[in-house]
Amino acid sequence: MAKAGGFGGRPTPGATGRQRPMRSVDALVHAAIAAHRRGDTAAAEAGYRAALQATNRHPTLLSNLGALLKADGRSEEAMALYGEAIRKQPGFSNVRVNLANLLRDRGALDQAREVLEQGLEHDPAHLESLHLLALLLLELKNRTTALAMVERALTVDPSHIPSLLVLTSVRLAEDDLDAAQGLLDTVLQRDPGQAKAHLLRSELQRSRGDLVAAKESVERGRNLMPEDDPEREIWRFNRAVLDLFAGDWTPSTWRDYETRWLAPQMISHQRHQHLPRWQGQVDQHPLAGSLLIWREQGIGEEILFLSLVRDLIAQGQPLVLEVSARLQRLVQRSFPGVPVISQGDSLAGLDITAALPLGSLGLHSGFDQASWLRRRSPFLRPGAESDLARVRACLPHPTHRSRVGLCWRSVGSIYAGPKSIPLASFEPLTGQADTQWISLQHGALEPGEAEGLERLGIHRPDADFFHDLEALAAWIASCDLVITISTATAHLACALGKPTWMLLPAPQSFFWWWGNEGTHTPWYPSARLFRQPSPGDWDGVITQVHQALGSSIPSADS
Repeated sequence: MAKAGGFGGRPTPGATGRQRPMRSVDALVHAAIAAHRRGDTAAAEAGYRAALQATNRHPTLLSNLGALLKADGRSEEAMALYGEAIRKQPGFSNVRVNLANLLRDRGALDQAREVLEQGLEHDPAHLESLHLLALLLLELKNRTTALAMVERALTVDPSHIPSLLVLTSVRLAEDDLDAAQGLLDTVLQRDPGQAKAHLLRSELQRSRGDLVAAKESVERGRNLMPEDDPEREIWRFNRAVLDLFAGDWTPSTWRDYETRWLAPQMISHQRHQHLPRWQGQVDQHPLAGSLLIWREQGIGEEILFLSLVRDLIAQGQPLVLEVSARLQRLVQRSFPGVPVISQGDSLAGLDITAALPLGSLGLHSGFDQASWLRRRSPFLRPGAESDLARVRACLPHPTHRSRVGLCWRSVGSIYAGPKSIPLASFEPLTGQADTQWISLQHGALEPGEAEGLERLGIHRPDADFFHDLEALAAWIASCDLVITISTATAHLACALGKPTWMLLPAPQSFFWWWGNEGTHTPWYPSARLFRQPSPGDWDGVITQVHQALGSSIPSADS
């Protein structure tokens, strides 16, 4: 906030061209700032606007008024004022940070990034800009450049705690737990009351399999935050994830899970806000029309939560399902009688009277025995038998007794490195007699993988499994067994009811639906979970799978 005075030693022309004495300008600024500090929004706004007219719209006053309007929920007006201040003073870095935060809140990550990058051309060592830009780059999945911003910030100030915490987040995503631990120790030695550090320590403890300690750290960090801090509620989401990891799917956990919408990265996912939010209880509060269930997360999570749709169908609730365009045909075939649209399609003529995000189905689904039994059967269906016959006709060895599908690498995920397995690691498995191995890997092959597939005798179908999930489903259906890391391919195979062997890192699986221990998950009855005996030990996992393959694999054709 601007201090009183400091706007020059001579009168400044106002909007009318007349000059106002500097003493009068100072009085306006004093009054506006005083009203701002005591929370009198109306008086502060009037004072700032009068002072702006008297000072030819001074950038600092534009910033102050922008901050006032932002706090009053008028973000559109605040953004316009911040933009004007920057045009008048391009090196006004603090205002650029404020504008970038508002853009980030709206999901305009690329625009926010541009605002900060332009500011750093004027002020290359501005710590807040470097820190926020690193966060934006991580959200844009540009980890390399994000780390470069962190390094620049730590060069300016090696003890800059926000940058140390960003670096900790990256190390956790890379599964470099020792490095993350060292960074957290440094931060907490300097500032034991640093709430974000306790949250990251919770992630570290969860990564090491200690859910009890992780939950204690979440509560400790949350209690360090002021009661009126809006970010305090977001921590309920972190608590929910820990409870879900522990298999606690009670209503209180799902209520905590709803606070995911408070996170900045989720703002851009919010849609259909013109429709009333469905409150559940089909029998007590029946809808006059249909309920729109709309997608919000990635393909894997989308498939996972589609497993809960049958609960609503069983209750007689008319539905409209909105899914990814890549899933639309599969879902339409799997839920006959339910209109299925893709994101961006018109809602006209669908008689929708309420809406609910797909990930919120947990809050309104039963988790009793009957509900789980309903989920035991496959909930997605592959194509017609003629489609499957065409797939089998493409196999180089169609007479082989067994067929095993393989997916070994993650693409695009921040956890891609820790959960992926080198293709060569599967060599001990592919020598299985009378077994045809099929690549279910999507995306372009990495250097050496084409040669590896040929050497291991793994057939690579001529199909685009990323864009054509119909083709992927058909190839999965033609297999007797799918062996895969945690990817959308794993979710699809499980949803089709295919026996699926999941290969998971230790001591954590990264995703709550696989849990932190055990060989099975109630979410997917056809899944069998193989976990690393120790962190990084994929050879140990391959040994477990090799032993399990010793028993016969039933044929999909039998």
